[in-house]
Amino acid sequence: MKPIIPILILSAVTACDAVDKLREDFEDITNQFVLSGFVIGAEDFEHELIDMDLAGEMSIARSQVFLAEAQIGGNEMEPAPVTRASVSLQSTSNGDLAFTEDGDGFYSVGTLDGFSYSPNETVTISADNGELHTIAVDTPAAASFDVADNHSLNTEMVIDLSGQGFDAYLIAVTAFPSGEVVYSNEPSSFADIYSLAYGSDTEVTDVIIPAEAFAEESVYLISLSALMNTEGDSMTNMNTALSSMLAGQIAFDVVCVPDCATVVQGSQQ
Repeated sequence: MKPIIPILILSAVTACDAVDKLREDFEDITNQFVLSGFVIGAEDFEHELIDMDLAGEMSIARSQVFLAEAQIGGNEMEPAPVTRASVSLQSTSNGDLAFTEDGDGFYSVGTLDGFSYSPNETVTISADNGELHTIAVDTPAAASFDVADNHSLNTEMVIDLSGQGFDAYLIAVTAFPSGEVVYSNEPSSFADIYSLAYGSDTEVTDVIIPAEAFAEESVYLISLSALMNTEGDSMTNMNTALSSMLAGQIAFDVVCVPDCATVVQGSQQ
């Protein structure tokens, strides 16, 4: 005769485990605390036609996070910012670094604070607003891509990232010699960050820069950070449906519009 009691006990334990897991999952998606942001590095880059000192924020290593309280059943896409929290970053290469509060729920840390980006390590962000919340992400190396030396005026650019397994990207186009950022998809609100992290459930294949980014004859710096998103099991004590942490390293390339000979000649006149 088969041992019925142990089987019943095992079934009961399995059922209890499933109930506990369901309860944990429900608590995760109904948890009101939201943390979203990114960890960005930058490869070293030099070019005779570019002054990298004018390249701005898109050329430096940094991390920025947004903290909020989601209103369950309310307008979750613009939750209420969390202010006066203690936020820090931990990794093997950085040790423990504190973020500065920028206002409206945004916090940041950068190279001037001692932050550096190292590919292939785990970065953990901790936020304490009376309760401790953590999220971790693995840092990928920069994407491999190549931009043609010359590009036509008022023509969109398509950069191929297929087969590299990235989830999203940040892109900026800076015109020189002015140093003006003429195009960027850097997020400025929670809705922007959410769309960046969860806008697609497939890997990035193409980066499309609109034609209006190349409206003038100039030299353009392309700053591209292909990003990997964290998983829900890397989050503790936060809403896993709305929270995210993206990581990536900026790679650079230069393009002349319409061609380098024309642009260089024009700058010398």
